[in-house]
Amino acid sequence: MPALSPQDATTYWLSRRTGNDQFLLYGFDETGRSTRDLRALLAHRAARIPDLGLRVRERRFAYPVWAPGAVDDEQIVEHELPDSHWSNVVAALGDVVDERLRAEERAWRLHLYRAVRDAPAGDGPAVIAVLQLSHALADGRRATAITRSLFAAELPPDDAARSTAFPTGTHTLKDAAAELVSFFGMPIALGRTMIRGLAADRARRELAAAPLAERLRRPLPKRRRHCSITGPSRDRMRFGCWSVVICGYRVAR
Repeated sequence: MPALSPQDATTYWLSRRTGNDQFLLYGFDETGRSTRDLRALLAHRAARIPDLGLRVRERRFAYPVWAPGAVDDEQIVEHELPDSHWSNVVAALGDVVDERLRAEERAWRLHLYRAVRDAPAGDGPAVIAVLQLSHALADGRRATAITRSLFAAELPPDDAARSTAFPTGTHTLKDAAAELVSFFGMPIALGRTMIRGLAADRARRELAAAPLAERLRRPLPKRRRHCSITGPSRDRMRFGCWSVVICGYRVAR
């Protein structure tokens, strides 16, 4: 089972204290299909995408590893709004952002809003789908590739899940070896950390001893937490998708 990279592991650990999930928002024409059938269809497609069949498994000394996880339609949630207007969907995203993922249980969740009126680039009612991904699972292009596989017209290939199959069992010989290497490597890692800490403290003292004019820096601009949505060109597609950029941890209302 592949281990998380140091960067992904750090992102995973930070997610316990601060919400750093990624959200991608897509819009489609409403078809009238029942929510039950829609959830079953999406769960079936998700089960064929290898990245959506993963969860994080912790280890005692080594970095966490990716482990196989079940995909079911409970990960696909419909949100009913008193008034299914586009502006209310945007406002409701603030509550969605508060619902952090626990990647050791599930690394993704799909939120659905049905029969949305006045959605951008669409003439009639729309289905708004918001894919919530653990930042440790995917970011940037990889996240876009996952959503493309989930919503594309073509069904993901049958052998997609088998192409990244993992060995069964909770512990393997490789896991045990990684734990031993990490355990006996801790003194070395601790020594490196101490050296870096001493270097950082020396740099701090040198900076404190410098003249005030050399230490002045332009103040950082104040950041406002907000959600911005960018839409596609109307000339290219009638009704497509948007990417949602979350700054901070809640959507401004």
